[in-house]
Amino acid sequence: MRQKRAKNYKKQMQSYHLNFKFREPYQVLVDHDLIIECVEHKYDLLKGLQRTLQTKEVKPMITQHSLNKLFESNNEEAIQLGKTFERRRTLHFENSTETQEKKLKYNGSNAARKMHPSEAIYKSVVVDGSNVHRYVVATQDPSLRGRLRSIPGVPLIHMNRAIMLLEPFSPASERARQLIEASKLTSGLNAVKRKAPEGDEEQAKKRKGPKAPNPLSVKKKKVSKEDQGKRERPEEKEDDSQSVKKVRRKRAKRKDGEGGESNEGGETDEVPQLVKDSPRTGEDNETKEETPKKETNSEGKDDVPMSDE
Repeated sequence: MRQKRAKNYKKQMQSYHLNFKFREPYQVLVDHDLIIECVEHKYDLLKGLQRTLQTKEVKPMITQHSLNKLFESNNEEAIQLGKTFERRRTLHFENSTETQEKKLKYNGSNAARKMHPSEAIYKSVVVDGSNVHRYVVATQDPSLRGRLRSIPGVPLIHMNRAIMLLEPFSPASERARQLIEASKLTSGLNAVKRKAPEGDEEQAKKRKGPKAPNPLSVKKKKVSKEDQGKRERPEEKEDDSQSVKKVRRKRAKRKDGEGGESNEGGETDEVPQLVKDSPRTGEDNETKEETPKKETNSEGKDDVPMSDE
């Protein structure tokens, strides 16, 4: 296939995909005449469909009417090729109230035998005036292709001297494509604005207020020492004042009429005064133990300790 033609086919299938919602793998309805044409020219039908539609996945299909025609042709190679394709069910009657009685009178098998293969393909493709199942039709019948050109969104394929061709957009397809593209451009402008629920409106109103500054960019206030002292609780201060114990000085009382007990060396034992927050050593403890305890009378005078003698 030439590069220019392949590029046009790819662009055309992309347009079918965007406007008419065609998806891969493409469903291709093949008639008996095209199968016989490919077998006579020794043309690979599956690869030809892949190249023409510019895709790697293709799902070829055939109706029971076209398969019956292949059996009548006695072409074994064409029959075996047609059997490998997926069979599609044909809608024998239109979906209308007028034909409901015909469905009851006539059997589907009798109607299928009398129907022409081209008519069966047309009724399989066209449902309620459009290509609902998104079929690609590959046929050699010119009358069938002429009828399908009036239906928008139907890609048509045929063989011309051992070359498979994809027909360009028909006038109906081109008109439908332009309308779809125009509606896409103006759909957002003329669309009706829907009211948001009550909860969403309240949230939107709340968000409209001034925004708070970024906490990372705001500097912290410097607190002075005076403010720090004011912030302290008074209870804590009272507790601290109560916890501090006042150390009072203890004065040593002298004996009445005596400056102290004399030793042999004429030295007197003096009681050391306790100084506030002065550490007590081992010597002070010894001197404290040597000093006798003084007893006081009811009169308030100091009694001299009596000796053993």
